[in-house]
Amino acid sequence: MNNDKRADIVWFGEAGAYVSLSNGVSFSQPSLWVANFGAAPAAGGWDVAKHPRFLADVTGDGRADIVGFGDAGAYVSRAVRFQFTFPTLWVDNYGYNAGGWRVERHPRLLGNVNRDGKADIVGFGDAGAYVSLSRATR
Repeated sequence: MNNDKRADIVWFGEAGAYVSLSNGVSFSQPSLWVANFGAAPAAGGWDVAKHPRFLADVTGDGRADIVGFGDAGAYVSRAVRFQFTFPTLWVDNYGYNAGGWRVERHPRLLGNVNRDGKADIVGFGDAGAYVSLSRATR
């Protein structure tokens, strides 16, 4: 998460997205990096049964960003230094309400489809496979 080539721990709790950084032999105490993507209403009310969340570099800067599929579509929080930015809606599709995407029927993945160094959305909907290429910003 801090671009030091060590794998860190990221998880989504009640209050938002937490990170524990690795120093190579242990992990730091958890720190809240963004008060969103959490289960609590004040943290967005994200529900694991409805709203998948992933980590992938969508900006090409070498840091894993959060991509969350909420009710209104795909939201992104960029990793910047020791925090995530507040989420912004990048595409108004792939969401629970925006497009009717369901976890149990419509997988959504992230991968660098066009080899530009940025993760793109690949979604498998009722009519087939869909791709949204990352433009690195909203």
